[in-house]
Amino acid sequence: MRAPAELPPRPRFGGRTFASLGVPSWRLLWWAGHLWNTALWLDLIALGWLALELTDSPLAVSLVGAARMAPMGLIGLIAGAQADRLPKQRILLAAQTLNLVAAASFALLLVAGREQIWQLYVVSLAAGVAWAVDFPVRRAYIRELVPDSLAVNAMSLDAGSLVGGSMVGRWLAGLLLLAGGAAAAYVVLVAFYAVGWVMLRAVGGRARSEASAAWAAPPAERPAAAPREAPTRLVDDVREGLRVAWATPAVRGVLIGSTIMNLLVFPYQQLLPVFVRDEWGQGPFVLGLLGGMDGLGALLATGAIATAAIARGRGPLFLAGSFLVTACVLAVALAPSWLLAVPILLIAGLGRGSFASMQWTVTTTAVPGHLRGRAMGAISLAIGTVPLGAASLGVIAELLGAPAAVLLTAGTGGLLVVALLLRSPGLRGA
Repeated sequence: MRAPAELPPRPRFGGRTFASLGVPSWRLLWWAGHLWNTALWLDLIALGWLALELTDSPLAVSLVGAARMAPMGLIGLIAGAQADRLPKQRILLAAQTLNLVAAASFALLLVAGREQIWQLYVVSLAAGVAWAVDFPVRRAYIRELVPDSLAVNAMSLDAGSLVGGSMVGRWLAGLLLLAGGAAAAYVVLVAFYAVGWVMLRAVGGRARSEASAAWAAPPAERPAAAPREAPTRLVDDVREGLRVAWATPAVRGVLIGSTIMNLLVFPYQQLLPVFVRDEWGQGPFVLGLLGGMDGLGALLATGAIATAAIARGRGPLFLAGSFLVTACVLAVALAPSWLLAVPILLIAGLGRGSFASMQWTVTTTAVPGHLRGRAMGAISLAIGTVPLGAASLGVIAELLGAPAAVLLTAGTGGLLVVALLLRSPGLRGA
C-alpha cells in the first residue's frame, strides 16, 4: 500500500497555516510532540542550572548538554535506517518509554534530596538516546501520514512544535526553578512525558483508520501498492543513508551546514546559565526568559513558513537562517546586559526557525520516499557533533571565560557558513 503521503489531499484545517493538521493522525502526533518538546527543553534548562549550582563549573554545565546530544550521531543514524523497515510508531514508543522511566526515577531522587552530579549526566544521556531515536523516525513518520501537497506545511509545523516547546519549556523552567527548584520542574516534565506517551500510543489506531478509509474508496482512487525492499543488513542500510545524503547535492549542503552549526554555533546554549549568573548576575527566571525568547522567534518564523508553503528558495532560506543565528550568537557574547540579549535572542530564534524548517524539508523532499528515514539519520549524524562542540566550548570557557569562548567558536562557524554558501550550488538552488 502506498504511503498516505501520496493519497489525495484532505480538506484544509484551520486555514493555510494549519492545513496539514486536518489529518487526524498527524494532529495527534503533533500534540504529542509538542508536549515532548516542552518537557525536553524544560529538562535541559533545569539540568543546566542544577549542574551550575552543584559544581560552579562552566565545563560541568556544558557536559550536561554534551551528554544529551552524545547519542545523536550513531543512534540517530541507526534509528533512521531502521525507520524505513520497522513500524515507526513502535520505535517512537520504545524511545519515549525509556525517557519516561529515566525522568521519573530522577524526579524521585530530587524529591528525596539525593541528587548528585553524575546522576544529571545519566538522565541527560537517557533523554539523549530517546531524542536521537525520535529525530529521524518522527520526521519519516510524518511523511507517511500527510499528503505530499502538505509536506512543507507539516514539516514547518513540526519545527514549530520543537521551537514552540523550547519557548514554553524554558519559560516554564525559569518559573518552576524559582518557585520550587529542580524537583518541581521534574515533576511537571514527567507529567508532560506521560501524557505525550499516551497520545503517541493512540496515533497508530488513527493512522490505520485513515488507511482503511483510503482502501474503501473506488478502485480508481485507491493508493497503489508500495514496492517492497529486499531484506538487507543494518550496516548496509546505514551506508545507503550516508551515500544518498552525500550524493544528493541539496542534502549534502544541508549535512555540511548542519555540522557547522551544531559543532560551532548552537553549543552556546549550554553556556547560557553561565552568562545569566556569572556575567549578568541574574537567576533562573531570567535564564528561562532568555531561552524562551529564542523559542518565540523560532515559532514566529516556522508559522510564517507554514503559511507561505514555500516551494522554491528553501536552500537559500536554510543558509539565511544559519547566518542570522550566528550573527546573533556573536552579539549575545558581546552584550553587557541581559536586557540587550532579549531582542537579540528573539531575532536569533527567527534564524533558528528558518534553519530547522528547511533542514527537514529539503532533506525529506530531495530523496525518494523509501529512503527518507535513512537520509534523516545522516542529518542526525551531523547533529551528533554537538557533544564535541559543547565539551570544547566548556574547556575554552574554563580557560578564557564564556564570552571569549563563544566569540571564538561562533566566529569560526560564521566563516565556514560563508564558504558553504560559495561552494554549494546544489543547496543554493534547492
